Amino acid sequence: MNLFLHQNRIILLLMSKFNQARTQQRLEEVLDSLCRLTGRDIFVVLPKQVDERIPYLKEEIKKTLDLIQRTN
Repeated sequence: MNLFLHQNRIILLLMSKFNQARTQQRLEEVLDSLCRLTGRDIFVVLPKQVDERIPYLKEEIKKTLDLIQRTN
């Protein structure tokens, strides 16, 4: 593999990790805002596996949205 292709693979890998971190951060912010809105007091312990974190946060957001739906 030539150096150019190797560098591009590294850049793509770093971009993917950056995008995942950004998505995770935004989901954490959404969850925090929704929990404040509903008065849901939670303590989040993220999974050790990085690829399980975003699905976990999405599930917690869904639970919180269900609380909003039930109270309306």
